[in-house]
Amino acid sequence: MKPKPLIETDYFSKPWTWVKRIFAIVILAMIIAVWELEIQFQFLKLISFVLITLLILGKRKDDLMVDDQYLVHLKTSIFPVFSKEIRYEISRIKSIKGGGFHSQSVEILEFLSPGYTKGDESDIEIIFKDNSSTSLSVAIYKKDLKKVLETVREVMAKQNQGFN
Repeated sequence: MKPKPLIETDYFSKPWTWVKRIFAIVILAMIIAVWELEIQFQFLKLISFVLITLLILGKRKDDLMVDDQYLVHLKTSIFPVFSKEIRYEISRIKSIKGGGFHSQSVEILEFLSPGYTKGDESDIEIIFKDNSSTSLSVAIYKKDLKKVLETVREVMAKQNQGFN
């Protein structure tokens, strides 16, 4: 049985994720509808639409989850075979920090202006007790990232109190 999450971002299930994807598919359908091809090549329109739709729907969505043992980076896809889960044992973490510009307003700008990438992702820097480190780039809103990092630090503090 999995431990109950102390905090979890669940962007994959949020309506905005799916509104954006459906909007992109509608735009794709309109582009393909006006795409002129000779009659013997019309099947290319259908194949293109199906493949690009599957790519849009199958795109992974970042989420973070913290329980009393792990920080988990979830990359969730509608197709389970493409989903990925990376676990970081909190007891091995010496320090963690993060930052970035990713917010709802920036995400709307990115959606409406494909060339706008200022707040594409937030970064997390993890330094482990063996002095190794890793960096994560996650599409998590800045305010949610802050809450996740605070929760990780609280769990770290509780674990350190248990050793003293």
